[in-house]
Amino acid sequence: MLTKLLTVAGLICAVAVAQVSSIDSLAPSSAPVGSAATALTVTGKNIAAGSVVSWTTPDGRKVTISPSLVQAAQVAATIPAALLSTSGTANVAVVDGAGVLSNQLPFRITQKAFISLSAVSLPGGAVGASYSGTLAAKNGTGPYTWTVTGGSLPTGLSLDAASGNISGIPAAPGTFFFGVQAADSTTGNGTGTFQIAIAPQALRITNAPALPTGIAGLPFPGQVLGSTGGIGPYTYSVTSGTLPAGLRLSGGVISGTPTASGVFSFVVTSKDSATPAVSVTLSVQVTIRVAGPAALVVGSSSVVFSGTAGGAASQAPVSIPVSSSDGSSSLNYQVAVSPAVSWLSVLPDSKTPGTIDLTLTGQAN
Repeated sequence: MLTKLLTVAGLICAVAVAQVSSIDSLAPSSAPVGSAATALTVTGKNIAAGSVVSWTTPDGRKVTISPSLVQAAQVAATIPAALLSTSGTANVAVVDGAGVLSNQLPFRITQKAFISLSAVSLPGGAVGASYSGTLAAKNGTGPYTWTVTGGSLPTGLSLDAASGNISGIPAAPGTFFFGVQAADSTTGNGTGTFQIAIAPQALRITNAPALPTGIAGLPFPGQVLGSTGGIGPYTYSVTSGTLPAGLRLSGGVISGTPTASGVFSFVVTSKDSATPAVSVTLSVQVTIRVAGPAALVVGSSSVVFSGTAGGAASQAPVSIPVSSSDGSSSLNYQVAVSPAVSWLSVLPDSKTPGTIDLTLTGQAN
């Protein structure tokens, strides 16, 4: 009787209680739909060697994911991109070698955010004037990456990929339409269409109002009027007063042979090609004197150079014709620059007919 009791006791001591795996957390516990393959860490207890990850898709399919690391309290695995292609809630568990399933935790596959774009400050600009405007996005997860997807920004402007700021100095007038995309830090993106109107520079006639003195009966040195700003091409007309008899204004050039002496005042109007046209006026005065002793006739009373501070001295030389009012006799002349400046080079001839050549040096910029 004693022997039987000992045998039963030995059998009772040999019985072992199996420990079931359990999981406590997932990292991450969600991802946007369309994500690339994503690393997953499953933390829990009593995870046996040889365990695998069980993935139940939002539509109920069961998929086994082989782990890259199995520890008693942790499993590491990679979720294939194909399992993140449909939004919804998947369930994650650990299955040991005997096929025993742990508890399940949800993994949410979220729909992409619909990112909307707006212009916080996108004003119009003007040619030659510094410009700044900013685009903004919402409903996504910043930071955003900005790109131009179609159309074109105004010439001279650029879009900063990190900030959405549009800046620069516009180089040409017009209304510019362009598309922009903002991609957020996950997989969301949004697009928008914008426009920027760039106004031309103010229209002005570049020539100085004083014309050289002419001689009655002798060809007047042709004077070419020029305009800047606005939208070319330009037209010119005399809108008040009269030109000296014998002179005409055609295509922006005042030329001809004056037939009478006197002091003549008139107004020249320049119009650009905008719709509606922009116009600007210039008051001009010219003296025509009677023929007499030979006099020096200078072809232009002014020269205009324009450039950008710090830029290269790329202005072409300008030549001013010099002649004698009496074509049968030559005159000697001298040229002096007062006050003298280092950035202007003047190369005169010394006898009519001749030219005065003016050139900007590098110091002009």
